[in-house]
Amino acid sequence: MKFVAHLFAYFGDHEDPFYAEKTWQELGKPTTTLEMFAQKLRQSGHLQQGAK
Repeated sequence: MKFVAHLFAYFGDHEDPFYAEKTWQELGKPTTTLEMFAQKLRQSGHLQQGAK
């Protein structure tokens, strides 16, 4: 647990660089959120099938 706490402390102080700027310029900003994607997966039953 001490190691995990150390990782959280380390990564909590560092910001991730934004790499998608060029992709967004070329393809446009995404319109589907991660929450919307997960909800669609749940509704389609894909998660239940993969767990079997």
